[in-house]
Amino acid sequence: MKKIIGFVAALCLSGVSSARATGLEELAELPGCNALPYTQSLALHPDAFGEVTFEIAFDDYRGWVKKKIKNYVSLAKRGHARKRKRNKATIIVRTKSAVSCRVKAKIRAHGDLGDHYPGDMTEEPSLNISLVDGHIFGITKFILFRPETRNGKNEVFAATLLAQQGFLSPRTSMATMSLVGGNKPSVKVIFQEKIVKEFLEAGRFREGPIIEGDERFGFSQKYAHLKKGAALARISNYKWARKGPTSMAIAEKALMQFNKLLFRYDKSWATIYGSNMVDIVELAQRLQKGNQQLTFVNYPVFEAVIFSMAGTHGFSQDDRRAVYDPVSNSLTPIYYDGGSTILTKPDEKLDRNITLSAQKAVPDATKLVKGLDVGELEKALKVRGVDIGQEKLRSAIASMLKRLDAMATSSEVEPVKVKARTLYRKANNRLSYVFNTDQQGEVEVCRDSLEQCRLFKPDRKIMAVLLAQNWVDPKGFPAIYFAFKKSELDKPFTGFADRQATATKHKKVSLGGFRLDLYGDISQHIDRENRKITLKRTGASGRAVISNGQVDGWTVEFDDVSGHVKDTKNGEQNFDRQGLTGCLTVIDAELSDLQLTVNNATCEDAVNLVRVTGNVKSARIRNAAFDAVDSDFSTLKFDNLRVEKAGNDCLDLSYGTYRATNLNLVECADKAVSIGETSKAQIETLFAKNVGIGLAAKDYGSILLGSGKIENSKQCFQLYNKKQEFSGGLLEIKAGVLDCGGVAGKVGPTSLVRGYNAY
Repeated sequence: MKKIIGFVAALCLSGVSSARATGLEELAELPGCNALPYTQSLALHPDAFGEVTFEIAFDDYRGWVKKKIKNYVSLAKRGHARKRKRNKATIIVRTKSAVSCRVKAKIRAHGDLGDHYPGDMTEEPSLNISLVDGHIFGITKFILFRPETRNGKNEVFAATLLAQQGFLSPRTSMATMSLVGGNKPSVKVIFQEKIVKEFLEAGRFREGPIIEGDERFGFSQKYAHLKKGAALARISNYKWARKGPTSMAIAEKALMQFNKLLFRYDKSWATIYGSNMVDIVELAQRLQKGNQQLTFVNYPVFEAVIFSMAGTHGFSQDDRRAVYDPVSNSLTPIYYDGGSTILTKPDEKLDRNITLSAQKAVPDATKLVKGLDVGELEKALKVRGVDIGQEKLRSAIASMLKRLDAMATSSEVEPVKVKARTLYRKANNRLSYVFNTDQQGEVEVCRDSLEQCRLFKPDRKIMAVLLAQNWVDPKGFPAIYFAFKKSELDKPFTGFADRQATATKHKKVSLGGFRLDLYGDISQHIDRENRKITLKRTGASGRAVISNGQVDGWTVEFDDVSGHVKDTKNGEQNFDRQGLTGCLTVIDAELSDLQLTVNNATCEDAVNLVRVTGNVKSARIRNAAFDAVDSDFSTLKFDNLRVEKAGNDCLDLSYGTYRATNLNLVECADKAVSIGETSKAQIETLFAKNVGIGLAAKDYGSILLGSGKIENSKQCFQLYNKKQEFSGGLLEIKAGVLDCGGVAGKVGPTSLVRGYNAY
């Protein structure tokens, strides 16, 4: 085999040397993508996402070729490729706006099966890329797919349409790829971000557990007999779970609930892809019997739209992706590898079974498809390298509507059959099964015969590996982590209560247009007539959440008398097991003239606003232990905000569009105003006193300031880049003046300040 690898490696390397040297000279002269001046860096802003060109230079090209050939050998011998270590490389990025820069990366081949590997071994397979020192459109981890693996432009069409309709869908475009100094012409590839933290945040979600199918036994001949029943689900971003006991508990709860459902899905129900399609919503409804302990956000209509695009590949258990939200105990679907053929086979008949939940959602899906803005979709596709014209686009949409009509009356639908799986209880399967116990921090490890069980207390690192379904027991046997107790195998489904059920009290209060949830040690008085809520937090577990509706003209007064101080030495994280950072949280709500008063809050955020629209008429925050007001993913106006003492930032705004008429911020230990993560903030008047930094704009955050006065600050303003997935910030003083009392500001190399004469 070594001789074969050496021969093919020599073939791949031939004719590269001189051209490669010329290419490397150009590469060395280009600026780093993470060092571009602010105006040039906007070509890599997430809003500029589109078609792009990649030119790759491997640090050790010979080593790359050897790994690539070994994958071909593995394909021939085992039927699947093996994951190998990444190769260091430098990538030249060229945007459509003529900006060119270089970024360091680590690259490996992507894909298990032969469709990712061309017949010509001198060409490149699909590539899995992690950037080391910069970003491309706010993305640091992505895949360059060979187009045939995702049905070419169909994938861009499906991903773009879903994203425009508000579904979670990875940013996807056509791209051009070549090797620096290579003797092969450039080729078209599909550029798609990976489903990681940056993807969630771009989709207006905080990082939380991402669930996907466990594919370990689908490609191994050794475990081929387990393909249709052994594996369940896994947490793909298990490193997030490893950050602390709270994130670990949230991830474990997410996996426990999902695996409880999958375990009771009758695999013999014939649908498609080896009886591997899962109607997860219908299954949950059958099991929960109307008591929606676990909810599913937009699942049925999401599935119906994808069925209409002939993209059912992503509904198999292995390919499903979802993000878990602990605040609402819900799952939101993520588009992944749908396999759509709507552009290339628009008249393909609906000849495959569909899920019952998708059929029920046909009316909603039809309304969505009919309401598509064809002009906007055409524009977005063109930017992403798919220029098919309005006529073909309308034809594809007409085909989607025909398929929806066929779905509505299809008889190729069967009710979900609920039946607990039969485990493979034979010692020669060489597996271990791992279950929870009643004791937190303890698991039960059994041989696959469910005998020879032992108790085990994994540390946090091993627990994370269990969540990822990557743990191998001391005897070398791969383990399947069920995340629920062994006793659940042989009894009917009784709900999701397990060791993650906490003693935290939870009270729901309906207030007409919205909901108030109270957790733990907190008391309330509600004056409905005068629209006033009075809350008192008396212990560390106390939290209040306003959500799901219109909050019109209400006043909220919140006093924290708990005296709780965060115990970071014992691993207490910034959020609780509901995922809440705020003592008072407002989430998924429309605000009109909300008035807030919050005193002595000791949570990470005194007030946390998430996915909120509207206006806060007045807010007064006094003596906050950490951030006073923190807002994410919102479009919001603050008419009057006064903060009197905060242990961290007085106002922290991320991933949104914000306006403020009058800000009065005093004694902010860190920043008076912090604008980050692509947020745009327009501030009419600002007064800040006794603060660390007056104004901070970072990570593509921008501030447009009318006038401001900052007294007694260590630094007037700071503009910089903090996170790898972004570049610097912008401060613009438009019409008034920024008086910093003679204290200077600081502008990072990728940031910009305009209109500040004293600078």
